[in-house]
Order: sequence, then C-alpha cells, then structure tokens
Amino acid sequence: MSRKPGLWTLKSASDFSYFVHRIIVSRSVIPGIAGCLILGSFPKEFSLHIPELLGNLPVMYQCKIEPIASRKAKRVIAEAYRFIEEWRAEAKGARPYVRVKFLGKGQKVFIDDFHYHIEGKKYRDMVGRLRLLPCVKELLRYSKDKPRRTSDGNLMLEGMTPDGERFRVIIRPEKKGGCLQSFYQT
Repeated sequence: MSRKPGLWTLKSASDFSYFVHRIIVSRSVIPGIAGCLILGSFPKEFSLHIPELLGNLPVMYQCKIEPIASRKAKRVIAEAYRFIEEWRAEAKGARPYVRVKFLGKGQKVFIDDFHYHIEGKKYRDMVGRLRLLPCVKELLRYSKDKPRRTSDGNLMLEGMTPDGERFRVIIRPEKKGGCLQSFYQT
C-alpha cells in the first residue's frame, strides 16, 4: 500500500480490508467499497482519492439506548414526561443541564425549555420527537463529534438510534455552553 497526501493506492486484498476497516472505525460508510469487499472482487490496483469520498459524509454518533418503545401515543407522552422529570432531577441547580464533551471541558447544555417547542408541533410529529428523548440524552452526554453550524447560528449534532433511524439535535449557543432547542428525525 502506498500513500500520498489524500491518495491511497491499494495493491492487495489485505490493504483493501485495512482501508475498509478504517472507514468503518470512523463511522463512515461507502456502499461501493463495502460491496466490493462483500463480493470478494478486487482489481489489481485500486486508487482512491480520500477527500472526495470522505469529505461529504456526515459523522454521527451511534446510540446504544433504544428510543421509547411504546406504540400508543399517550404512553409515549407519559413516559417522555417521566423521563424529562428524571432528567431534571439528575441535574443540580436552578436550571437543569447536561454536561457535554463536544463543546469543551466543563461545558453544559441546558434542558429547561425545549419541550415547549416540541409541544407546538402537530400531534404525530410531537410523539415521534418525544420517542427520541433517551437517544438525545445519550447523544448530548457522550458524543465527542464536533457540531456543525446551521444557517441561523445554532449548533447541530446528528445521531443514529440502534434501529438505524437518523435524528438531529439543535442547540442554541450560550456563554456557558448551550441550550437544547429542538430535535427531530431525518
């Protein structure tokens, strides 16, 4: 395997499997390369231009906690509000928060008023968003991925539930961290 800045030339199946392993470790998926590995076909020499392939792929946190599993909307809402109350009880101080790693050491994301935004949505959309609450908490607490800026200056994190559903979390920046603004399925 030879490597120049941004260009890898893979000459053997072991080089190819190492490269695919590195892609999987960085939580990126390139279907064409994975398909080539599954089929077992490998050209004699295979060159890849890394920035073109990996530059536009989103990095997202893979959650381990399942979303709220109830099928009945009333049960989802009741369980979500119970979850919010427990989440607030864990935090100390007048304004409930969660310590985050992606904003730097000692930074917090406050969770005091996000549910008012979600309650203003249509009933089905509100239930779908509330179902994601455990995953949102895990994403905020454990993700080290750098958030992207949205057009209005907010921060956006992307995550994936264990079922493979993608979701986004919007955080409004503040002096001492941020404030959870919203979250939704993509």
